[in-house]
Amino acid sequence: MTFQGRTYGSVEMEVDILGQVPRIPDEWICRDASGGAAIPDAHHVTLKYGLIPGLVSEADVWETLSGWDRPLLCSGGMEIAAFGGSDDETYVALRCPLPALSEAHRLLSRLPHVDPFPTYEPHVTLAHVPSGAYPFVRCLFPFDAVRSWRLTFGEITVSNLTSDDA
Repeated sequence: MTFQGRTYGSVEMEVDILGQVPRIPDEWICRDASGGAAIPDAHHVTLKYGLIPGLVSEADVWETLSGWDRPLLCSGGMEIAAFGGSDDETYVALRCPLPALSEAHRLLSRLPHVDPFPTYEPHVTLAHVPSGAYPFVRCLFPFDAVRSWRLTFGEITVSNLTSDDA
């Protein structure tokens, strides 16, 4: 993750969405710097952004999460939400309010970090869309359909931190 021109570490957990996830039309998807669609290759929940390389290592992350009661499944309580990315772009996300995800974030927040996002709301990013397109995209996700989805959680990955102790 890059914030204010500096790269920081992140901890993410893979997510599989079990259910009919609608396809968002290409014209409603933002493009990244290379012109590719701003849709994640694989779904994930970010447990923590902003860990400071050099002060935090992968070993610190694993030690901090040892004993954490990791979720395996989420069913119910989910909803489609918009998260602001910029004035021009909105993140379309599936909000998943699992206490275990907030607990992992709280634990990882004990490590040296910056908080580019001061409030943590566990979610799965589905796409980046132009801000004006969000109301149209939201209509693709009927409430009853989203309520029937189930999430299963997979591997945890640590990015932009060294594997040795800092």
